[in-house]
Amino acid sequence: MSYAFRFYGCEPSDWFEGANDGHHYEVAFAKPPTATQLERLATAFETAFATGPARAARAPWLWSGRVARFSLGERWSRGTRGMFRQVASFLTSLHGMCPIEDVLFWGRREAGTGAWDQWSEAQRPGPIPGPPYPEGGARRPVDPSLLEAAPLDEFEALREAARRAILAQRIASSNAKSGVELAAAAILDRTPRQQALHTAAALRVGQPEPPRDADHRRRNGYHLRTIEPHIIAGRYDDNSLQGLFLFGGDGRPRAIETPEPVNFSTSLALHEGGRAGIVGVGKDVVALDVETMATKVAWSAETSVHGVGYFGDLWVVLTRVGLFVLDMACERAKVVAQAKAKLPGGSTGRQLIVVRRGTVAVVIEKGRFLVYGWASGKLKKLVVFKHPTAWKAEESDGRLLVSDGREAWEVRGIDELYEAWAGALAAEAARATTARHTRAKLTLESRASMPVVSMDSVDRRLRDRFPEEAHFVSAGGTSVGHACVRWEELGGSQRPVSVLAFARSDGDVVVVDEVALAEAGLSTTLGKVTCTRDGSYGAIDAGKQMAIIHTPSGQLYRYKSPRHHQPQAFGVTDDGTLVVLHALPWAKKDKPHLETARLSGSTADGAWPQSDVLVIPRAQSIRVHGRVVAVLTSAATRLALFAVDPDGRLVKLGGFKERVTDAAFDADGRLFVSVPGGAFEVAGLAQVAQAKLDAARRRSAKNRKGGG
Repeated sequence: MSYAFRFYGCEPSDWFEGANDGHHYEVAFAKPPTATQLERLATAFETAFATGPARAARAPWLWSGRVARFSLGERWSRGTRGMFRQVASFLTSLHGMCPIEDVLFWGRREAGTGAWDQWSEAQRPGPIPGPPYPEGGARRPVDPSLLEAAPLDEFEALREAARRAILAQRIASSNAKSGVELAAAAILDRTPRQQALHTAAALRVGQPEPPRDADHRRRNGYHLRTIEPHIIAGRYDDNSLQGLFLFGGDGRPRAIETPEPVNFSTSLALHEGGRAGIVGVGKDVVALDVETMATKVAWSAETSVHGVGYFGDLWVVLTRVGLFVLDMACERAKVVAQAKAKLPGGSTGRQLIVVRRGTVAVVIEKGRFLVYGWASGKLKKLVVFKHPTAWKAEESDGRLLVSDGREAWEVRGIDELYEAWAGALAAEAARATTARHTRAKLTLESRASMPVVSMDSVDRRLRDRFPEEAHFVSAGGTSVGHACVRWEELGGSQRPVSVLAFARSDGDVVVVDEVALAEAGLSTTLGKVTCTRDGSYGAIDAGKQMAIIHTPSGQLYRYKSPRHHQPQAFGVTDDGTLVVLHALPWAKKDKPHLETARLSGSTADGAWPQSDVLVIPRAQSIRVHGRVVAVLTSAATRLALFAVDPDGRLVKLGGFKERVTDAAFDADGRLFVSVPGGAFEVAGLAQVAQAKLDAARRRSAKNRKGGG
């Protein structure tokens, strides 16, 4: 049997590793290709390796006269044998448009035993001499008369044009089949604020510049993983992840301890509030308390974990076999929903990203994107789409972008798919919820949406007071208090300066800076901030201590919980009573509880006595307005309502058993909750609160009279 040309290494018995674009083939044509043949060759090459086990490397073809060398990578794991067959098929078709004399596979370690290899050796023992290459190391004799091989710019331009045409055709095919649209988009540059944050964070951790060397390996040192709400970096040594570290206000790295060593597939997510995080390593999901840096294995999967995230307070975990939604408010993790997400191929490159304000999860692996929606306690696969080259996704300005690192595409249609599905669920649940509460004293009445309080006027007043580079990091629930961070130059680098500002309803802006906080014995590392509806009182989270400011006088008062816990959430009543929720779902001894403390009861040094404590099973967060406190829980009663009497005691008003995902007061003190079925107003709340408080006052007066 004879063959059209000699092929050394068509099916080698053994070969060198080259999966990452390191398989090199050298082709000796019968004569140098013409311009027309080069155009056909470029299109044929990009088309042949657009799919299948082999992929065309981005590296240029190197030419010297009639000899050229091209590079390939492996698209599939354990697909090298398939690549050999794909290359043979391509070269055979190529010979028909541009005759070939012989071909050498540079990666062959041992000669092949196949018929083509044996026939080639019989025709000539070894390939013809070829040109030298910039890196040297030729696998056959060098012909000194040939020039060193180099790229041809015109050929690479033809390759790029062919790549783009093929990509556009495949994207159009994907759009027609998937139900979403992939539209070309620019890879967005960082905004000035984002660039300032990134630069300051990179300087703080000492990230190498540039982060990667010429071989795209990470340089030794710390590399940023997250910047907000906390700076977390991975430390690399010899291109291998050695550990994850959180950098605090003092600039020192604190190690995030995990039960087994971290690796390239270790995933990390921080809760929106920045108090907690989760780490996926091996088969374990580890809970992280950011304040104490304590870690604990909270859940173990049957297979390896490849991604973690949050649906609000619920955990989202991607494993090799599926997507799991976990409720961690119980003493033991509870799987509340799951979906199969078994993808083809190995686990390398599998990722999870949660977008759309914690309602949509995107699972990614090798150009395949599975989009899941979360609403009304249900998890549903909304759409599956493919992209020929993209391997990562990110959210930017509310848009979902997929990217191959060079180009980006916006995924359009996700919002419409989600709203159509979630809206149908909400409508059905709304009918059932309304029917259950028609006879209750506290009733849920249907409403189209949750209240949104405009902050435009507050923003204008505060931003007029601060320089343009000020970054407002959080706002009070009544939209009159802000914590902001501005950046200032210090020794040639930028550092964050914490500033508190409260915009009162009478138009005044009250500012509390780092100096005032330090003088009151409080940490200058600011957390959440809130204030009363008129801005008379503001509360500040400053670590395990808290401060309350009486804005007319500017007086700061310090509060420290007797249990020395960092607060989970807090609020202030109109008369200055501080309400604090301590919720530690990982602590077995300390149950979630509310504490109240009265401003009028403060001692000379600013420390407050505790007025009341009430244990609330599985409490997660609170909302405070006027004298009413709404507690969101994961227990049987999902929403518990209380009022705070003049003595700081908590008076129970009632509750609801629906799963409440959010609660918000409007400017008039009306409470709205988001439950399966949509948003509802808690009707009758003001009347019930007034009646309960009046009854509490009468009991208190009677007790005082009896005691006297």
